[in-house]
Amino acid sequence: MIIQHKQKGFSLVEVMITFLILGFGLLALAKFQGTLTTQGAIAKQQGDALTIAKDTLDQWRHFGVLDTTTGKVAYADIASQSPQTTTVNGISYTINRTVMEEQVYPNPEYKKLEVTVNWTDRIGSTHTILLTSIISKSDPGLSGSAMQDTSGGFIAPPT
Repeated sequence: MIIQHKQKGFSLVEVMITFLILGFGLLALAKFQGTLTTQGAIAKQQGDALTIAKDTLDQWRHFGVLDTTTGKVAYADIASQSPQTTTVNGISYTINRTVMEEQVYPNPEYKKLEVTVNWTDRIGSTHTILLTSIISKSDPGLSGSAMQDTSGGFIAPPT
């Protein structure tokens, strides 16, 4: 007569294989967490660079006053500028402002503006954001001053 013993528990080989599979899973999860952290930092830097570029374009759009002591510039003063550097959250951003009036728009009533923001992230990769806009010579303060009257004509802007 053969007596059969029922095995209870796990063998050492089964436990080792389980730990090996669990170890690979945790290693992949740790690598994924590192990637998420890096990509999150790059996204934050891109947001900062976009804000810098938008603010630069807005400064150019707010012209109309010939007196530069007010902080506004005249349309004629809108010109390319040498690169400037600013630091946000420990990252140094280089801002390049370029005005291309003759090349694209020979009409002196328009200027094409390009703002390029460059930076190097903490892992050494270089990134660039480029915003382009067109500015008309008309004073932004007069944008709502021409109105249509009830007879179909236009009311002249204030002088």
